[in-house]
Amino acid sequence: MPDSSPLNLLQRMLAALVPMAALLSGTAALAQVQDCEVNGRAINLASGQSTAGVTGLMRCVDRRSGEIRREQALQDGRFIGLVRFYEKGKRVSEHHVNERGNKEGAARTWTRTGTLLSRETFRNGATLGPQVFFHENGELRRLSIFELRSDVPADSSFLNTEEIASAEWGQDGKLANLRCARRPVMRIEGFDDTRLCGFGGESRVNLYARGIQGEVRTFRDGQIIERLILNPDGQTRSTWVLKEGRITERQFSNAGKLVKEFVSVQAERGSIREIERDYHDSGQLVLERRWLRGQLSAEWRWYLNGQPSQQIDYNGNASARREYFDNGQLSAEGRFINDRLGRRPVGEHRSWDEAGRLRLQLSHDEQGRLERDRRWDEKGQPTRDEQVFEDGSRKAYAR
Repeated sequence: MPDSSPLNLLQRMLAALVPMAALLSGTAALAQVQDCEVNGRAINLASGQSTAGVTGLMRCVDRRSGEIRREQALQDGRFIGLVRFYEKGKRVSEHHVNERGNKEGAARTWTRTGTLLSRETFRNGATLGPQVFFHENGELRRLSIFELRSDVPADSSFLNTEEIASAEWGQDGKLANLRCARRPVMRIEGFDDTRLCGFGGESRVNLYARGIQGEVRTFRDGQIIERLILNPDGQTRSTWVLKEGRITERQFSNAGKLVKEFVSVQAERGSIREIERDYHDSGQLVLERRWLRGQLSAEWRWYLNGQPSQQIDYNGNASARREYFDNGQLSAEGRFINDRLGRRPVGEHRSWDEAGRLRLQLSHDEQGRLERDRRWDEKGQPTRDEQVFEDGSRKAYAR
């Protein structure tokens, strides 16, 4: 059942007005430089009365050169049917429009020398089925397939189709990009996606940019299961692997060293991050972050000698932090709250020296205000124990 909500109706009205506005603005400009006629009868495009009730093929020529510029069908005063445009007297585009002013049916474009540049079919302004583009030398440039969207009413004015598969080629004829559907759909212009998209067995596809191989993709049943991105010199820049529902991405330096790694869970649309890791050029892991159900849950950092540097555990807007010396000894710990008031410490915060002796303990309330300040020297003897008030004043803590 079509969606009759106010928002949907407004979108459909706007969609219908766009081509009308474009036509009116375009015809106003054309009227200044072109002369149009239908069956020998002069047509003034600036006046709606001039086309009222007229049926036939309108023909417009350049006033100065006499070259044909445009042909368009009229049905009882309305522009419905064939539309052709010309450059230097040569046809360069042809399509049809429906009673809404939207493209309907077959549409094509050409160079002035007659080479076909594009071919597609429209349904009420939206591409449906194959869409084919060619280079000026006549070789394939892009091939794509459009299908009706399941989430949009079939009688929607616009945007009721979506591209489900595509392939692109450079001027050298080498494949530059490939996106597959979950079934073979691109069997046109001598191209067949059955083998390349891995239907019936895995397929490795080399992709090129300006003649240089830039990527290798592995497909299985139309789905990418592996990507290898290459630098211009052929070195691996990054990898992407889908296995058992998890995606692992790795990035490498120009020297071929692993510098970054991501692990995600495949979702219906996109993916959900689980792990992120950073590596030093030496290969040492220096950062790891983990997510739980899409929320950051923990973070670890390491020194280059392999000892832990920091650990943070997240729980909603709260975080518990631990910091370490490079000898592995705990140096500080405490909890923080992050909300509209900013980041603030709460509860007990402690600091130790490299020998493991407690040197500082600060107590905060839930608003982050410091309530007590306690300190010790290197021998473990207390050097301060003060109560801190809201105005910042202090006094020795009463026991």
